[in-house]
Amino acid sequence: MLNEITIDNIESCIDYLDPDISENLGREYFHGFYSTGPDGSCNGVLVWELKNVDASSGHRGMIMFYRADDTEIGKDLIDGYSFQCRSLGVADSSFELGGLKPDELEMFRSAGFQILERESIDLKLTIRDLKGLKFLKNKIPPYIITLSELSTLEYKKGIANYVFSGNRKLLEDITMLPPQWFEGIMSSAIRNDSRVNGLFLIHNSPSGVLMPQVFFASGVNSKTDLLDMVNNTVRMAMIDYPPDTPVLIRRHDKSVAGLVSYLFPGFKGDTIFAGIRQEGGDK
Repeated sequence: MLNEITIDNIESCIDYLDPDISENLGREYFHGFYSTGPDGSCNGVLVWELKNVDASSGHRGMIMFYRADDTEIGKDLIDGYSFQCRSLGVADSSFELGGLKPDELEMFRSAGFQILERESIDLKLTIRDLKGLKFLKNKIPPYIITLSELSTLEYKKGIANYVFSGNRKLLEDITMLPPQWFEGIMSSAIRNDSRVNGLFLIHNSPSGVLMPQVFFASGVNSKTDLLDMVNNTVRMAMIDYPPDTPVLIRRHDKSVAGLVSYLFPGFKGDTIFAGIRQEGGDK
């Protein structure tokens, strides 16, 4: 039996969920199912996120997490996902999953997914890896401040500038997230005469992984300002966190991938299975 995961019933499947995934359930664009056996206990979970929500068509579905006791249960979970895709006008689906077994790969292929084994878009680092960045010796301009120094109104203005620039690829619901979602001391902002022209916001997940989620700057010095914000954030991180604290950078587009390659040459992501599938399209 399939059940949609809600805040009220999440405890029924919490043992099957990754804590970094479960904290997102209840957010606007995250959806999930769990399957139960004859005794009512959970035996499988699938969680996905709706992407490109502002587009009139061409919404995307991204499977974020999958775990099931066997592929028959997995097929039911994928069927539930497919039904929601049709009802929400999803045009295409994708996933990045590590550790899939051969029968699970065949299950996804049978469901219409094209599977490719490749490097993950996620790059795993530690605070220790950040210490080698050459620009950490540069002086940080006085207009680079921490997120905690912004008022709530200034934060909202900065988020509005971020959204207006067309950058919400990692956080579809960024306008709904309070400043407390991000690390106040470690996250950075650019404040010029009450205008917030840049943000570098870090989320600390339940497992303790630090993840950059907002990274933008506007203006003539935007490229320099971006690096200055990174400088400020890394310095704060080295003060407040142990060297082995994990950091996850999601290289979600070419510009981010290029910057990460420049900052961390030679670092590679894990090998994962990536899947893509065309869906029904508009509602």
